[in-house]
Amino acid sequence: MDQITLRLAEDVLASVEEEAEESDTTRTEYLRDVVESRNEGKKIRDSYEEQLDSLRREHEQKVNELESQHEQKLSELKAEHEQEVNRLEEKVRELQAEHEQKVNELETEHEQEVSELRDRIDALREDREEKIRLEARVDQLERDLKRVREERDSAKARYNEAQGKLKVRNSSDGQDDDSRGFLARLLGR
Repeated sequence: MDQITLRLAEDVLASVEEEAEESDTTRTEYLRDVVESRNEGKKIRDSYEEQLDSLRREHEQKVNELESQHEQKLSELKAEHEQEVNRLEEKVRELQAEHEQKVNELETEHEQEVSELRDRIDALREDREEKIRLEARVDQLERDLKRVREERDSAKARYNEAQGKLKVRNSSDGQDDDSRGFLARLLGR
């Protein structure tokens, strides 16, 4: 090992002595360690730079992979979304068709019910009108019956009166029973 002499400024020398004391070595040993380890910093820095480059590459690769996975997943989700939208649109069309069919069926049933009710109302009106006609006819028949009874009663009274007169006359004239029978048949008895 060769000995050398170093000339240092006083402030640098004071700083070196402080650092040597902190590391529990002499000034000479400290300087020797500094000189011997001068390349280690570069090695450590180079190692850190290599690790940093490696980490950057890994990071970029991972980011690219994640972006690719993200794009693929996004594409899959878009496709699933489109399929779901198409399925829902188809379901809506089916439901609309079912709704329209049901509405048409209900309208048809309603129209049939309305038509049947109108027919029943018309039949009831006709029945009511027929009843009114029949009641009027019954009233007329009752009046006619009353009139016929009155005429019959009047005819009976006239018959009885005529028979009474005939008896009186027969007893006075001595007519036979044939003429009384004829008169009775004539008056409807």
